[in-house]
Formats: sequence, C-alpha cells, structure tokens
Amino acid sequence: MDEADGDSGGTAPEGYGGRLHRPVSGSSVVLAAAILASIGFRLINLVGLPGEMYGDIAIVHEYVEEIRRGNWPTSFTLSSGPLYHYLIMPVVWVGGSGFTSLKIASVAVSALVLWATYLFAKEVADQRVAATSLFVAGVSSWLLVFSRLGNSQIVTAVLAMAALYFAARVARRVARWSAAACGAMAGLGMYGYPQSFVVAPTVLVVLVLLWRNRSGVRGRDIGVFVVAVVVTAMPFLIIVAADPVNFTSGYIGGKIQSRTGTLETIAHNAWRALLALHIDGDVVFRSNPAGAPHLDALSGLLFVLGVGYWLAPQRRRWWPIVLLPLVLLQIPSMLVLASESEVPSASRTVLVAPLVYVVTASGLCWLAAAVHRSATVRRVVAATLLCLVAVVNGQRYVGAYADGLPNKNVPFGRIIADSFADLPDGTHAFIVGCCWGEYGQPEPKGITFLDAGPVATGMIELARDTLDCAQLAGLPRPAVLVWSPANDLPAPALAACPDGLDGELHIAGGYPVFRSVILDQP
Repeated sequence: MDEADGDSGGTAPEGYGGRLHRPVSGSSVVLAAAILASIGFRLINLVGLPGEMYGDIAIVHEYVEEIRRGNWPTSFTLSSGPLYHYLIMPVVWVGGSGFTSLKIASVAVSALVLWATYLFAKEVADQRVAATSLFVAGVSSWLLVFSRLGNSQIVTAVLAMAALYFAARVARRVARWSAAACGAMAGLGMYGYPQSFVVAPTVLVVLVLLWRNRSGVRGRDIGVFVVAVVVTAMPFLIIVAADPVNFTSGYIGGKIQSRTGTLETIAHNAWRALLALHIDGDVVFRSNPAGAPHLDALSGLLFVLGVGYWLAPQRRRWWPIVLLPLVLLQIPSMLVLASESEVPSASRTVLVAPLVYVVTASGLCWLAAAVHRSATVRRVVAATLLCLVAVVNGQRYVGAYADGLPNKNVPFGRIIADSFADLPDGTHAFIVGCCWGEYGQPEPKGITFLDAGPVATGMIELARDTLDCAQLAGLPRPAVLVWSPANDLPAPALAACPDGLDGELHIAGGYPVFRSVILDQP
C-alpha cells in the first residue's frame, strides 16, 4: 500500500515458458479484494434485504412498465426524472419489473458508480489510492443502501463521478473529447433528480478554478464544456414546459419554499448537512440507520486525514476537484427549506458519497505510509484498517439498518404474495384494508408488483368500512381474503353473515403478519 507498491515494479528474470514475471503489487491485491468485497456486499441476501417493496419503488416499477408498453414517458414523477428508468431497461427487459429485478438494476448502476470512483481516483492520485477508494466505496453502508434499494437516487452518483472524472482528464489533457464528455455527463444531471441539477454548475466552477490555477484546463475546454451542457440539457426545457407546476410550486418547487426566515433556514440546513458525516445523519430509516452519521467512526477519522492529504502542497492543485464539490454538490439538499427535518438527507446527497470515500481512502493511505518505513508493516496496517472498515459497515447495514426497517425487515407484502403462490391459478385475491404493520406495510402495490404470480398480481383492495355480507357473497370464487391480524374478521359488518369466517393467522419473524381465509365455490 505504499508508494513503492505501484505497478512499475522491478523486472524479474524470465521464467518457465519464456514469460516475464513481475511481483504482485500491493495495490493489485487491494484492487482484487475491492472487487470481491463490492460484489459480495451487493449480492448477499439481495432478495431478503431490504425485503419490503414500498411506495417509492412502486414508482420505479410503474415508470418502467410505461416504457415497456411503448409510451416513452419523459416526465418527473414526484422528484424522480426519466434517466434512471431508461438506463435500467436492459435489466427490466430480461428480468421483468419485480422488486428483485429492480434491485439487480440498482446493483448494476452502483457498479458504474464504483467504476467511475476508481477511474477518478486514479486520475487525480494513483493506483494505490484508486484501489483503496474502490474498496471503501464498495463496502461502506451509505452507498450500499442505495446500491441495493431498487430506487433511482443511485443514478445521481454516476453522473457526478463521471463528470468529475472527465474534468480530471481535461486538466490532464488526456483526450480532446474529454471536455465534451464532461459536459454531456453534467448535462444529463438535468434528467436525474433535482439534486443532480447542480452537477453542471459545480463542474463549471471546478474547471474555472483549475484554469485560474493553471492546472491544465484551457479556456477553450471550458467553452466546449458549456456547449456540451447546453446541447445535452435543451430537451429538459420541454419537460419543464409540459409540467411547470411541479418545478415551481409542486413537489419539486415546493421544497424550496421556506415557512420561516430563509437565510436562517439555509444556515441551519448547511450546518446540519456538513455535520452529517460525523455527528447526526439522516433520520429516514430507508436511507440510513436512522440518525446515525453517514460515516462510521473509523472512516470519519480517516476522512479528516484525507482532507489534510489533499491540502498538502504537493497535491493542492487538485483541491478544487476533490474537496470543493463535497460542499457544492450538497447545495440542493441545503435548499430544502420547507421542512428542516429533511436535512441532512442521505438520498439527496448520495452523489457526494463516492467523493467522500476517495478522501477517506486518501487518509487511510497517508496514515499507512506514515506509520513505519517497512513496506510490510505499512501493508499490514492498511489491510487491518480496510478489514475494520468492512466489518463495521457490514454490521451497520445488516444490523442497525436492517433492524430499523419496518418490523425489523419482516416483509409483510412479500410474505402475503408468497402465500398466494401456493394457490391455484384462477384464484381471486382480495386485501381488506391495508398498512397495519409498522410504517404502513403491507402496501398493496408491494404485493401486486413483486412478480410473485398471477394470483398476487391480480389482487384487489377492498375497503374495510364498506365491506358487508352482500359484497362478500358477490365476490368471484374461488377467492382468498387477507386482512389485519389484529381483527378477527375482515370487516365489522361481516359478523352478521350467516356463514362465519374462520381466518388463519400467519406469523413470521415473531410478528403476526396477516389473517386469511379461502372462499371456495358456493
């Protein structure tokens, strides 16, 4: 893990078969471990954790289904833009739009995030820092949550890291087309989420500062970047024109309307956002172990060291591209003025997570290089720190995060859908009322959108307040009714029915999940 562990190792004598053998470098070992750890952390128990398909994932399902039907939507649904949904269509076409398929799609997009993170770190630092960055990003819980969630926020991290990677290539004058690619990636931010709208202005500021510092960026590079952004973002104007309310006073525009003093709220939000890495993080249990800092304690300390690494004189030329975006890319989150409880937000700031991991990895490499002159000792220290980061973050995800999910990740909707899989085709499924578990599970869409079979897909929701004996008698048969385990009957009015309903109680993970009854042909 020290500087001598790079790929430019010495040459060994020719070995058997006339091939040239080179010693395996420390960075190569870390890179291999990073790839294996990233894959393992993303795929182990992917179906079961998280287990519940909730409303935001249902939005993704409905959007990709519109694409599959050939309607080619381009609108923003709530705050989610079209880019992610089109990006994952190859996975959807192969595997369908059920929850597991959507999770696989988010894992695939997270692989792009990891790739861009590795390439960026290699451009601004070296192979050692790049491999370490990939490892830290691959196992850290903040990015891991969104890598496995099946939701669309993960695309913002791809856009931010890809744009910054090409910005680094512009500064290093790697290829003439780097500025155009940088602008295209930044412009695509207009089709992701409101938080990715700021990618283009952030990268523009970075390029201008690198130009002013004479760090390789030329004036014409900035011009090419701006043109590429404008061309890429022009169709966004059509999207806004088709639904201006959403961007002014609707779901998106309403977020920036303050109910108190604007400057006071912005200052409060900025302070909260900047403390999220180390003190108090997002309280939303689906995005983060509720309230926990976005970094574990060890990574938090290494991050502080990493800031010093990038401010050291020999690396200070890169601070605009490594450190400045950590603040600028969080501005959309800081501008959520309608509700102070929504700041900090792990989802709105996930686009800075890869940069945070690059800085953290830099601090780790710096510390390992400083502890001892011996390369062996340095490697042992670095390996120990990486293992600790992996273990702590694994526990944060499978422990604290999983326990904070509804009913400790006992997925009521999936359990109900799986119970339907044992019923013969042609059975009509009905849920009476809904959302009796913690935090509103099971949501009916979380049963019908799982691709669990025709019985689950065709389930219909009935209102508990209006269901009576006449409506029950008119239901098509055979049928299955499911309802809250807290109620002996699906609805109070059914107590008057001549034939009683002897419901079966289903328990899973220590929780009463639902009651059900089979209605045979009369």
